[in-house]
Amino acid sequence: MEALEDKVEAQGRSQEGLTQYVLDLGREATERFQAIDKRLDLFINSVETVDSRIPALSKAVMEFGAQAAQRARDQWEWKDSHTSLVAHVEKIEEAVSKLVKPAA
Repeated sequence: MEALEDKVEAQGRSQEGLTQYVLDLGREATERFQAIDKRLDLFINSVETVDSRIPALSKAVMEFGAQAAQRARDQWEWKDSHTSLVAHVEKIEEAVSKLVKPAA
């Protein structure tokens, strides 16, 4: 009879230990999920902050692109003007040279 009582008592202690283990596991899982939830909140706030800056950055990139394209066009026109001026000056130099030293 004592052996049977010892077994019942041991099972009771085992069941209490198991119950406590399950309760501890549930509490730990809850704490970890709360920590994950806090991290997700921080991540969402970070994404929203970046998302709010994107329109301004997009506008700045578009403005820079437009200005860079305008500068490229201006430089191309300057190069064409310079080439045209050089050709014109060469023709004038040839004409002056012929006037100064006529061909024999």
